[in-house]
Amino acid sequence: MSIRDEIRALCAEHDKLMAEDAWMADRAARTVPPVQKSDGDGLVYRTHENNAPAPAPQPADAPSESEQTDWSRWEKWLRGHLDIEREEMLAGIAKAVMILIHRERDSFERKIAELRAENIELKGLLTDALNRFAKINDATRGLTDEIAGRKPRNARRRSVIRP
Repeated sequence: MSIRDEIRALCAEHDKLMAEDAWMADRAARTVPPVQKSDGDGLVYRTHENNAPAPAPQPADAPSESEQTDWSRWEKWLRGHLDIEREEMLAGIAKAVMILIHRERDSFERKIAELRAENIELKGLLTDALNRFAKINDATRGLTDEIAGRKPRNARRRSVIRP
């Protein structure tokens, strides 16, 4: 059973109950029952004539083509509202994703800045070490040239005594 059939059945049952209620209200308004008082004990008796309820009108089994409800406007309205909700959800998700991307980008930029600072510090240390090695190398060359230019003062002292 489709939802339309269920709605149609519920509406028919509701119409039936409303017709019964209207009949009962109409009947109560038309007739004012006579009141009789009995002995002296304070009881009130009412007598009713024609108290059988009228039969409720029976709904048609299937509505005719002219009675069937056209749901196209409802479906168009519902589709429009669902499309609006979908667009709002997509906009919210896009905004959340962009916030996450910006947070991650900021985190990476901080890490890159730290690595760049460390790289600059290491370059400075390396430059300092290379400059010291260059000075040591220059000093070593100067000493080597000085030693090569000198002649030994006493050649005998340098000779090795062999046993």
